[in-house]
Amino acid sequence: MERWKQPRDVLDFRADGGIGFFLIPSTHMKPCLLLGLGVSLFPSALLADLFVSNFTAINGTAGASGVWRNQTTGTNLAIPVSLGQTGGTVKPVDHPTQPSRIDDSFPWSDVPPFFPNLFEPNFDGDFINIEVIGGQTATVTLNFNAQITNPSISFSDVDVDTDLTFPPTFTITAQSGNLARNGNTVAPTGASVIGLGTRGVGSIQFSGIYSQIVFTFAYGGLPTNADRIGFVVATTTPPGAAPPPAVVNLQLNGDQVMLSWPSGAFSEIQSSADLSPASWQAIPGLDAASQTSWSGSKATLGPRRFFRGVRVP
Repeated sequence: MERWKQPRDVLDFRADGGIGFFLIPSTHMKPCLLLGLGVSLFPSALLADLFVSNFTAINGTAGASGVWRNQTTGTNLAIPVSLGQTGGTVKPVDHPTQPSRIDDSFPWSDVPPFFPNLFEPNFDGDFINIEVIGGQTATVTLNFNAQITNPSISFSDVDVDTDLTFPPTFTITAQSGNLARNGNTVAPTGASVIGLGTRGVGSIQFSGIYSQIVFTFAYGGLPTNADRIGFVVATTTPPGAAPPPAVVNLQLNGDQVMLSWPSGAFSEIQSSADLSPASWQAIPGLDAASQTSWSGSKATLGPRRFFRGVRVP
């Protein structure tokens, strides 16, 4: 058996004391046979509903969009969800051999007795198939448009030369037995397992509340080769109202330009003199993830300067 896989608000100060506000986009990236026999009885009130990303459209090669779905009741919610990526290619639903699926038909399911804990949770859902060429890296951005508690991401299947790097607060909750975590990166160990070879599949769960998750998919194979991985998101907590976007606040105090931002909101605070894409640079020596403020002098910064907060994987 072989499985197949398918600037935040930017602030500008001028030497004449005026402050301008500029809105800049943030930069934040085979069906298998189910075997088994058993009967379980649970009071329905004790079972939490499952909410999943229900993608309804592939947006060219750059992403997919849809809504959150209560998989337990079969009800779509009026809350959008989207997947965007740069550096790779989202495969279309009509691809002859490597399609994405947006019809709730991919079995994110365990396969007893060989794989009793392959994915968590188990359900039939979508499969957004992203392809990356050897030597390249895709940055994948999942926008939830809601507050999602302890979300899970399931993926199938990961080449032995591929690294998936996520934000740090996650645990591997299910897998094919040949995945390993090294820091924030999940990758196959190279061990061969029945039906998958050296490829790995599985699920990870994040701890906390998220409105967006950004991760990278790096394939280290030859430039003539490619790897493809399918993704889906699930949670057992109803999506909550989306929080307001974090912003960088700016104040002028004499010669000092003072910036502040919410704790943990950004991984970098960047500045630019002219807003050209290549001019944005992280402020040297500033750990924005652990700090909440910074100051610099007008004399050092020059007559005009823009600032933005960004998240990177």
